Amino acid sequence: MNKKILIISVTISIFLSFFLYSSKNNEKIIENEFIDNFSLLKQNEKFMDIELFDLNKTKISFDNSIVILNFFETWCSACNSEFYALNQFAGKYKDTIKVVSIFSETEGFEEWNKKYNYSDIIFVKDEESILSRNYKIDSIPVTFIIKNKKIIFRIDGARDYQSGSFMNYLNYITKNPAKLF
Repeated sequence: MNKKILIISVTISIFLSFFLYSSKNNEKIIENEFIDNFSLLKQNEKFMDIELFDLNKTKISFDNSIVILNFFETWCSACNSEFYALNQFAGKYKDTIKVVSIFSETEGFEEWNKKYNYSDIIFVKDEESILSRNYKIDSIPVTFIIKNKKIIFRIDGARDYQSGSFMNYLNYITKNPAKLF
């Protein structure tokens, strides 16, 4: 009987040790997986302190929030390939994360928006390309992750916004407000 208890105790101890070790290193795994797939900007680079307005002329607040800021154009096939997942993501997390998509070429936008009805994304016109110039957007799509008015990451190219690494990273920064890398 004592031998059984000893074996069970050792098994539980090994399991708990492994579990605690894995949990402790989980943040590093999430961080590394994300960094391997996306390009890191200067840590805590300040987001431009300007006012942005959506298509209904409503001011967009960046205070105390996480924002996915996406630069795109309706004619861009790479942009269109990521938009369905981006809209799904925006709908799923609309209470905690804002998804703002910026475009400069207005021709064809109305028809494009009616066709796809991306209703969970906030759209902003950048007709004079002020934002595009300030953030050195030379190809699209480009996406920034902004937290509390500070840029955390710049993502160049199309991505799957439902992917495990992206979701893990957003869960991580949502639950760890002081840890921005």
